This record gives sequence, structure tokens and C-alpha cells, in this order.
Amino acid sequence: MQDPIEQLKLEHQNILRGLELLSLTGKLYEEGAMPEDEINQLLKFFRLYADDGHHAKEEAILFPRLEIKNPSIANDNSPISVLVKHHFEGRKLVANISKLNNQYTLHVKNYNDLLSRHITIEDELFPQLADENFDANELDEIASEFNKVDEIRNLNELLKILEVVELNIK
Repeated sequence: MQDPIEQLKLEHQNILRGLELLSLTGKLYEEGAMPEDEINQLLKFFRLYADDGHHAKEEAILFPRLEIKNPSIANDNSPISVLVKHHFEGRKLVANISKLNNQYTLHVKNYNDLLSRHITIEDELFPQLADENFDANELDEIASEFNKVDEIRNLNELLKILEVVELNIK
């Protein structure tokens, strides 16, 4: 079974790919173009893949298991609490991006900056937390739960959004 932390890191690469495309729409917007269909598809990707799928795995599966193993992880100043706050902040930024107003490029930049920083933190933190808190059987259980989310949310199908947007705007 795939290591669940490696699975999250792979999903981070897909999210970064989406961010690159979203940034490209910001540049097109500044040049006077409004690729509205592609923007809406990217927003769908971020809502369904990044938030409903990826962040749900973290918030509903990984973080609660970490909190059981290490209750100090649940305090308000812990790295996990900061990451959850990033998730909420990202949701607000996606809502702002969807307004497609004159602040569009600013919201895109802020979202890109937030998620890029967020992903860097997670990619550095999660392997260490997994090593310190989980044995191989527990990691297999987490991976199994992640796979269920993938099936329910159809995450692999959502990656096709990126392929279509890439063809349309690059």
C-alpha cells in the first residue's frame, strides 16, 4: 500500500500544478483576457480536489490520529492548528477569486503564496510527525482511509481538469 504521507506529497504536486495554471489566468486577466471557463474549472479543482479531497484527508483522518497519539498537537499554537487555519484562509481566498472582480490577480497571488508556503510546511513536517507517531500498521490504516476518500471524491478524475485547462490556456 502507498505511504499516505507520500500520497499527500504527490497531491501537493498536483495542487502546485493547479496554482501555476491559476497564476497564468491572473497574467491573462492583467492582459485584458478573461478565461472565465478555465478559471471556473480551476476553482472546481481547488474546491473538490484540494479542499474536499486532500484537505479532508488531513482534517478528518491524519490530524485526529495525530492528536490521539500526541495531544499537544491540538493546542492553538501547534503546527497542525496553523495548517487548519491555512485551510480556512484558503477557502476564503477561493471565494474571493470566484468573484472575478478587479481584485482577481491580488486574490490569485495571495492564494498562490498561501498554498505554496503551506505545502512547504506540510512536506517538511508530515514525514517527521508520521515517523514519530505511527507504526507501519497505522500508516497502512491511514492509507486505506485515504484510498476510500479518493474513491468517494473521484480525485483521479478531477486531475483531468488540469489537463483540459492546460490545453486551453498554454
